[in-house]
Amino acid sequence: MKTKIFLILLLTVSLSFGQNESITVTKKDGTILKVKRYSSKAKYLKLVFENKENLKLPYNQLDKVEYEIQNKKETQKITKQYVKISERNGSMMKLIASGKCNLYESLSSTHYYGSVGGSPGAVTSYYAMRENEPIATKLGNNSVINFKGFKSKALEYFQDCPLTVKKIKKKFKRKKTKELVEFYNANCS
Repeated sequence: MKTKIFLILLLTVSLSFGQNESITVTKKDGTILKVKRYSSKAKYLKLVFENKENLKLPYNQLDKVEYEIQNKKETQKITKQYVKISERNGSMMKLIASGKCNLYESLSSTHYYGSVGGSPGAVTSYYAMRENEPIATKLGNNSVINFKGFKSKALEYFQDCPLTVKKIKKKFKRKKTKELVEFYNANCS
């Protein structure tokens, strides 16, 4: 039953992405491309134009991908960027907060083996990256297995701002990661 619900949810999300009117891809040189769809590959972004023409855009030439998702009451603008998470690896991630420090969200599917037959799920990981940092720092994720460690990682990463460190110790928890980065950008720039 859980698998069926997950598959229905996945199909619904996939269809909502398929209904994008247009996807705007901005290159680092300022060139703007309008595409019908895109897919992330290991070393490049595969772009498909309205005329069915394909283009392989290396990540080092990509600035951002923007599109809108229509919900029942509102339109949500999504911005994704390629974010390096190690010397060799990176991933397309959703930009959650921007400023001196950007916050990115990465969604990955997983399988929990605690129940009979296991159950599918998703883990949302959060990465922070200041201007001119070559590699993003993972602050944590929403996995039940990995709920400790956020505070220590956040304290270490934001140690350049005593006001933010104080707030992390008193107020900010893992669920408030976006608010933490927004606070840092507003008070420590």
